[in-house]
Amino acid sequence: AQQSLVTQVAITMRSSAVGLMTAQLSVSDTMFVDFFFSFLDPAATRISDYMPRSEWMYGGTQMQVFVDNLPFNITRDEIMVAFGSIANVSATALTFLSARRSEILITIPAANSLDLVAIKVFLKGLDPLDFADRFQYLEAPVPSVASVLPTCASIARGSRTRLSIKNFPKVSGVDNVHLLFLFGTKNVTAQVIGVLSHGQGAMQDLDIDFMSPTGLYVIEGSAAIQIFHTILGDVFAVTARGAFIFVDPTKPRVVAISSGSENGVSQVRTPMLGGSDISISISKAPQEFNASTCIAKLGDTALVISAVSSAPREVNLVFSTTRANDTGVEYGIVFFGHVAVSCSAACCASASCGSVTGCSADSFACFALDFFDDTLPAVTVREDLQGPEIGGHVLNVE
Repeated sequence: AQQSLVTQVAITMRSSAVGLMTAQLSVSDTMFVDFFFSFLDPAATRISDYMPRSEWMYGGTQMQVFVDNLPFNITRDEIMVAFGSIANVSATALTFLSARRSEILITIPAANSLDLVAIKVFLKGLDPLDFADRFQYLEAPVPSVASVLPTCASIARGSRTRLSIKNFPKVSGVDNVHLLFLFGTKNVTAQVIGVLSHGQGAMQDLDIDFMSPTGLYVIEGSAAIQIFHTILGDVFAVTARGAFIFVDPTKPRVVAISSGSENGVSQVRTPMLGGSDISISISKAPQEFNASTCIAKLGDTALVISAVSSAPREVNLVFSTTRANDTGVEYGIVFFGHVAVSCSAACCASASCGSVTGCSADSFACFALDFFDDTLPAVTVREDLQGPEIGGHVLNVE
């Protein structure tokens, strides 16, 4: 196979003229290599370097521009940088690093396209300085909501909540973030009380602390959240649907549920082949509770209530589950009064039962059963799941 040979040659070049010149390097008596070399005026004012050479299209980060031979009488207020037709920005700082080199700091503006951008530096009383190469805007990843904690709040009073979002444009304070809760056709603003940025770039992972809203249009059920960047506008809005639920503290609520040896607050694991009695405790039940008008459904299937006990504003129900066709979560509902036959627990998944026509006239409470396949082998560990690194620990498994 033919091998290629790379040779480095050091040469010294001098010129009495400024500009691009063609040079010729002789590599043998018959072979020559042409190359180009640019001679610069050592006393001329010019841009020697800049960084970064690319940024996400959100902008908002700092750029360093290094200038050689900048006159000492130039001030920061006399410097303007043009990013093509996108925006003109003023210098935020000017530092004379040495007798020859200066540093100009600017803020990269946001852009709505990914085109290469020619940048010029304008100095009072001097010709514009061109960047040697063009600046590149990059397409940014789509922002997304990572978590909302806690995931619910009372409609009666506001509570502090933290929303974590990934890849959100850079913010400098609470005024850069606007949160809206969407209740059907009504929008309610939440008060942002704190922001915590993770990172220094144009895109950041961000924790947003806010107070859950209250008022006339805040209703029980699931609400979508929209997060806006107040400077960059609607283009950078992020919507989280089904991530937050508002509850009415005056309405009935499941506070305990059990199935065999499994226990939960409003959801419990239960075998998909059935056979386990489900016991539910409900607080804030109607004062005029009547067992004969109490209806329980799993999905759209009516459940037979086998036992009822009640105390003031508290009800305990026991019923047997039907078989499930598959594993996973299925929602149930208890109606305290007569409702249409078509009413089901489907609305519990989105906490929207209060707005279902014909099904919300009476009080209700939702719960959930997490069905597992009880025909599969199961492992029960009767020992502490910890042991020494060197081994030798006996683990009893059934």
